[in-house]
Amino acid sequence: MRSESLHRKIYEPAVRESSHRFIFLAVWFVVFLGAFISGAPWVDHTGLLSCLLGGLMLIAPPKIALPKLWWILGTSFLVLCFASFLPAAWFPIPEWRTHLESLGVKTGSHVVIQWRPALETIGFFAVILLSGLWLAGHRASSMQLRNTALAFVLGVALYAVIAEIFRKELAIYSSQFGFFPNRNHTGTYLAMGSVCGLGVILQSLKDRHFWRLGLSILGTCICLWAAFQWSVSRGGVLLIAIGSVLWLPMIGRRYLGKHGSKAIVLLALLIIGGYLLNESQVKKRLSDTSEKIAAVAENEDPSAAEPSESENSPTLSSVDFRVPMALDALDMIKDAPLTGVGAGQFVYVFPQYRTRTAIVNDAIAYHPESDWLWIISECGIGAALILLAMTLLALGYGVLSIFKGRDRAIRAACLIAAILVPLHGIADVPGHRLPLALASFLLFTVSLIPSRKSENHRNNRSVRLSIQLFGLFPIFFGICLLLGKWPTGNPIALQMGTDEYGNARKSFVEVTNPPADEDFTETFKKLTTARNQLKSTIDRLPLDPWLRRLDGNYASLFAGNESEVKKLFEIEGTLSPTSVQVPMRQAETALANHPSLSAEAWSEALQRSSWLDNNLESSFNFKRSTIFEIRRMSYRYPQLRKMADEVIRAHQ
Repeated sequence: MRSESLHRKIYEPAVRESSHRFIFLAVWFVVFLGAFISGAPWVDHTGLLSCLLGGLMLIAPPKIALPKLWWILGTSFLVLCFASFLPAAWFPIPEWRTHLESLGVKTGSHVVIQWRPALETIGFFAVILLSGLWLAGHRASSMQLRNTALAFVLGVALYAVIAEIFRKELAIYSSQFGFFPNRNHTGTYLAMGSVCGLGVILQSLKDRHFWRLGLSILGTCICLWAAFQWSVSRGGVLLIAIGSVLWLPMIGRRYLGKHGSKAIVLLALLIIGGYLLNESQVKKRLSDTSEKIAAVAENEDPSAAEPSESENSPTLSSVDFRVPMALDALDMIKDAPLTGVGAGQFVYVFPQYRTRTAIVNDAIAYHPESDWLWIISECGIGAALILLAMTLLALGYGVLSIFKGRDRAIRAACLIAAILVPLHGIADVPGHRLPLALASFLLFTVSLIPSRKSENHRNNRSVRLSIQLFGLFPIFFGICLLLGKWPTGNPIALQMGTDEYGNARKSFVEVTNPPADEDFTETFKKLTTARNQLKSTIDRLPLDPWLRRLDGNYASLFAGNESEVKKLFEIEGTLSPTSVQVPMRQAETALANHPSLSAEAWSEALQRSSWLDNNLESSFNFKRSTIFEIRRMSYRYPQLRKMADEVIRAHQ
C-alpha cells in the first residue's frame, strides 16, 4: 500500500500534463538527430530540422498561453534584427566602405551590404525563436519529466559512445571527437547531459526507482567520462563544474535529506577523483591555461618592483585567442552599435577590423567566439538586450516554478543544463547551433511544473490555430533550404557563394588545362560563360573575398588588361586588409602575364608583414617569411629575380 501511494503521489499529479503525450520525446529525437547531422552542410541539416520542427508545430500546438511579454520580446527581437536594413545615409559610413565604393563595388543603400543572406539569416533566427516559444507552451507531467530527462541523458551518452567509436575504431568521420564541427559544442552537449544526469540520479534515489537509477548512473558516468577523457574541450569540463555548483543550492539541504546528502558527497568524490586520477588531453589543456593565467597575473602584479619586459612573457591575449577576438569585435561594434552590420555578415566585414587577431594571418573568422558579441555585431545592441531580457525572464520563471513545486532535484538539473547554452555563449557560439538551442528549450520546458491554475490559462482554439499557421514558416524555410532555391527561382544566398566558388574553381581548372584536341574558340567560350556566371554571383555577394579571388584569377589569364587585373587585385586586398597571403597569391597569379603587378603585390605583402612584426606580440617573423616566399616564387622565373631583389631591398 505504501509503494502504491508513493507511486500515485509522484506520477499522478493533481494537474494533468498540458501537452501532447509524445511531444517531448519527439523533440528529443530531433535534438538527437541534429547532434549527429550537425556536421553536414548548413543548408541541409538546418533545412531538415526546420521541416521536422514545423511539422511538430502543426501536429501539436501548445495548450498553455505564455505571458504576452514573451511574445512582445520575441517580436521586438526580430524587428530589431532588421535595423541593418535602414538607409546607410542615416549613420556614419566607415572609411573602408567608402573606399570600396571608389573602386566600383556596389555597396547598396542599406547599412547591410549583402541583404539577401542577411534576410535568410533572420529567417533562421525566426525558426529558433518560434521553436522556443512553441515548446514553452507545453507542460510535462512528472512521468514525462522523468522519461524525457532520462532519455536526454542516455541520448547524450549514446552520442558520445558512437562518436568515440567513429573517431578511434572506424576513423570514418574525422580524428576529432564528436559530430559537431566545433569541438566545444560537443563539450556543451556533454555538459548538459552530465548536469541533467545528476538530477535524474538524485530524483530516482528519492523515488526509490532503481532501474531508472541504474540507467541514469550509467548514462551520467559515460557523459562525464567522455567530457574528461575523450573530449578535448575545456569548456565542457568548466560547464560541468559551473552547472554542478549552481544546481546544489537550488536543491537545498532540507530537500536532500540525510541519504541525499550522502549521495551528493559520494558523487562529488567520484567525479573529482576520476578527473584528478586520469591523465587526458583536456586536463593538460586546462593545466596549461591555468599556468598562463598565473604567469600573466604575476607579470601584471602592481606590487611588483619592476614589470617583466621579457619577449616571452605571457599576455592575456596569449592565454586564449578569444581575448583579442573580442577586442577586435568591439572595435567593429563601435562603427554600427545600433544596427549591426547585418545578420550573417560578420565573416565578410570583420576583416576590416582585424588588428590583434591578424597574428593568425590567413585564418577565417566566422564568428567572434561569443554568441552575445555575434548578435551585437550583426544585429545591434538593442537586439542583444532584448535577447538577454528573454533569457533572464525565462530563468526567473523557471526558478520560481522549481521552488513552488515538487521534483526539485530533477527540475533544477534540467533548468541548469538548459542555461548552460546561453552561459557558454559568453565565450563560444553554441546558441547558433539549432540542435543545442533546441536542447536548451526542451530541458527548460520540462523543468516547468504544471500549475493548478494552468486550466485558466489555456490557449483557445483560435490561438492554437494561429500558432499552427506559424509552423508553416519553418516547413517553408526548411524546404527552400533543402531545394537550394526560393520559389522565385533565386538560389539560397547563404549557400550561393560556396556553390559558385566550387563551380567557378572547377571551370577555371578546365579552361587552364583544356584537352589537347580542343579548339581555342571552344575554350574561350567556356571561360567567358564561367566568368559571366561568377560576375553575376559577385553582384549579389560583393563582399565575398573568395569569389573576388577567382575573378582576379580569370582576368589574369589574358595579357593587355593590366588595369582591370590591378583593380580586381585592389578590391580583394581591401576586403582582407591585414592578410599577407592575399597579395602573395596575387603575385603568383600575375607572374605569367603581368609581372609588374607581381612586383606591386610583393611590395604590398612586405608592407603588411612589416606592420604585423611592428605591432603584434609574436615570436614569428612575418617579414622574413615573406622574403623567403618571394625568393622561392621568383626562382622559377629567372627574368624576375632582379625585380624581386629590388623589391626586397626597397623594404629593408
